[in-house]
Amino acid sequence: MSSPRETKTSTTDASSSAVRPAHQSSPFSRRTLFWVVGVSAVSLVAALFATAWDSEAPAEVEPSAYSESAIGHGALVATLRRLAIPVHVSRSRTAQKADTRGVLVVAEPWPWVTDETEASWKALAESDVPAALFVLPKRRGTADPDAPRFLGSVELVARASVQDVLDDLGSDAICERIGSATNWRGGGFSSTPTLEDPQLVVGGDIEPWIECDEGVLLGRLLEPAAGNSRRDFVHLVLSDPDLLSNHGLGRGSNAALALEILDRLRAGTTDGSVVFDESVHGYRGTDSFLAELARFPLVLLTVQAILCALVIGWSGLPRFGVPRPERPPLGQDKEQLLDNSARLISSRGRSASMLLPYWQDTLHAVTRQLCPGEATLDPDRRVEQLRSLGVRRGVDTDLQELSERVHRLFAHRQAPAGEVIAAAREIHAWRATMLGERP
Repeated sequence: MSSPRETKTSTTDASSSAVRPAHQSSPFSRRTLFWVVGVSAVSLVAALFATAWDSEAPAEVEPSAYSESAIGHGALVATLRRLAIPVHVSRSRTAQKADTRGVLVVAEPWPWVTDETEASWKALAESDVPAALFVLPKRRGTADPDAPRFLGSVELVARASVQDVLDDLGSDAICERIGSATNWRGGGFSSTPTLEDPQLVVGGDIEPWIECDEGVLLGRLLEPAAGNSRRDFVHLVLSDPDLLSNHGLGRGSNAALALEILDRLRAGTTDGSVVFDESVHGYRGTDSFLAELARFPLVLLTVQAILCALVIGWSGLPRFGVPRPERPPLGQDKEQLLDNSARLISSRGRSASMLLPYWQDTLHAVTRQLCPGEATLDPDRRVEQLRSLGVRRGVDTDLQELSERVHRLFAHRQAPAGEVIAAAREIHAWRATMLGERP
């Protein structure tokens, strides 16, 4: 039996891998790879820029905590922060953020944003907000085309629309607009308002805190908003937003009065924070991170992640990528047959199990040719007989040690392939020497 040989890479495999261009080992061409990386990078940068832009204060001229226009409330928010008063400008779950801890300010809900206003009233009814200040709307404006953060024009909100907001609060008071106010009084505040053409509420179920002869500027709702029956809540209605707006805050002692009002409301809270509800101005936040991922600009990152996952999944398909090189055909000559057999045995991990039969066949073949009459001896006696014969012929192979090594490797089964091949080569060399064959 001819000697097993080490597994060798066929010349066909080597030559084919040598001439195959390196870039073909990738599932994509170089141009396609550049396009995939480029588009991914651009979309990522665009999403990050859009996220940064979206997180900034909107360019708004209507009354809101973001607005820097004359009718906005940005100056009040900035003043509170300079005084180290905790301030939150909220776009979602506002009542929960002010729940049991702070003052909720719902300033000038826009009558044309009805869905958000109704949702805010409902959330308030289900919360434990200890103090809330509702500011009735009065004006609306349009932006200056040359300066988008400032007013180009301004007009009064229809009195009927203001009355609708007051009715939504559960009050039966009447909204009135007068030319001037006389004899400001009440509430125990040290400052008095300075207002032009004040907007007041008259009659109804409002307990006056600040009033004049013509009506009430600031009052407590005797029946809290949205039907909440808790009597320890302090829900105030401020009829004229000019007291808090950017253009009115600096008039007279309006700023001091606004701070007194908020300080009195904050006195009954845990951490004294002031939460401005911007959902009533049409601003929307998110209830969860997953919901935010479905909205612009983070939806760009979501789409990119999905595309990457699809590409990775596609790359795992069996037919994805360049074709595998064809296996070389099996050789037909004796040497190729031995190589094929050795490769097959090695790939199955059974080289050690083939060593003992090879050793026994070799012993039998040498015995049959050199000692024909002793071919029926048992293996141990045959090994001793052939060892003695080898000594007389000048063969220095320790046949007993070789036999023990073969049996040890065979018993191991998972013996290293290198040791198995070395033993097989030694067996082959011993046979060739004993029989005078070409090694």
